[in-house]
Amino acid sequence: MAKVLVCDDDASVRLLLRKVLEADRHEVHEAQTGLEALRQIEALEPTVVVLDIRMPELDGLGVLERLRSRSDRERFGVILLTASVSDADVHRGWKLGTDAYIQKPFDPSELLQLVQDLSWRKRRTQRAVFRQEIGEIQPRPLG
Repeated sequence: MAKVLVCDDDASVRLLLRKVLEADRHEVHEAQTGLEALRQIEALEPTVVVLDIRMPELDGLGVLERLRSRSDRERFGVILLTASVSDADVHRGWKLGTDAYIQKPFDPSELLQLVQDLSWRKRRTQRAVFRQEIGEIQPRPLG
């Protein structure tokens, strides 16, 4: 089970994503704008973020850019969701560090597979970082 933040300005798309993800027992949270998504990411620390590219205030590429500029940038899996994929958006998304693209209308099984794969990879990365951190701790001598 992953904690997933779905960000899309279309309520019907958010509802569809919620139903698909919750049916697979994922914890789902929603944001309507890119700025709202950034606030929720801070509060929720999701494993996977699904971002619509075209949104008011701050688009999905802008959110992705801010996420990937953080020191903990690898903690989040990011899936960009869009109705129309331009070559420029695809290129910019890959350059900014998206993990995947899904085009609307989307195949629910493809979405679920991506969420599962990203969730597994992020958990594995977090465990490796934790092991590295505790490996740096030197035991104190007794007595």
